[in-house]
Amino acid sequence: MKQLGFIIIFLLTYSIVSAQETRVTFGFLAEPIIPTRLFRITDDVTRISDVTSGNDIIFTSSPRYGYAFGTILKFDFTPRLSAETGINYLVRHYEMSSEEGIERFSMRFMEDSYELPLTMKYFIRLGARLYLSNAAGVSLMFIPGSVQAQTGRGVETDNDYLFFRQHSFIRRTMLPAFKGGFGLNYRSEDIGEFYFETYYRLFSVFYDTRLSYYNALTGTDLVNVNIRSIGDYFGFSIKYTFPSSKLMRREKKE
Repeated sequence: MKQLGFIIIFLLTYSIVSAQETRVTFGFLAEPIIPTRLFRITDDVTRISDVTSGNDIIFTSSPRYGYAFGTILKFDFTPRLSAETGINYLVRHYEMSSEEGIERFSMRFMEDSYELPLTMKYFIRLGARLYLSNAAGVSLMFIPGSVQAQTGRGVETDNDYLFFRQHSFIRRTMLPAFKGGFGLNYRSEDIGEFYFETYYRLFSVFYDTRLSYYNALTGTDLVNVNIRSIGDYFGFSIKYTFPSSKLMRREKKE
């Protein structure tokens, strides 16, 4: 991850220094986040055998849908090479479930974060205004804090009382992430540029998630059960940038 970051920064610096003309564009993006097994985004399952009840309890963490939106700042060094940054707000939903015999309980909760991406893009021309974009880079992910959720049945004095809670403790407030993807870019000098891209982010697990489970009917009492919340995700990106303005121009020395 560090080596990739150094490569991106080197390419960005070299492009700025060597480019004759750099244009800057500003825009917006919207990104639906889609859980799919094609990109390692799968459920995480933990099976625990309780000594007191003799039962097996299955805990499952399932990534759900999510979304992101934010702003774009793009530097066009040449018609084929650009750098892109900005700031995005991401929301992801998860479902945590427990199974003991025929009883199943589940809860859903949300995790949010902020992203500061830096990607280099190379474009292949497909038509007069249509390009194929290829992007690779890094993102700094900022995590606001820990997340808690719980569900259950009845109150503590009931004979059938059941309690199920998850507490996701934040590991670090800032984490690096790989970001890559490809898509289509439509360009118009009058109305701006439109992008429809796929993207994939791969990074470390954000949280240390611990589960607590108690079932008065069976006597099952589990605390501090560790389960992983999948951090990778795949999605689509819809972007628009306004018509470009000239940021700087340098004449070649003869």
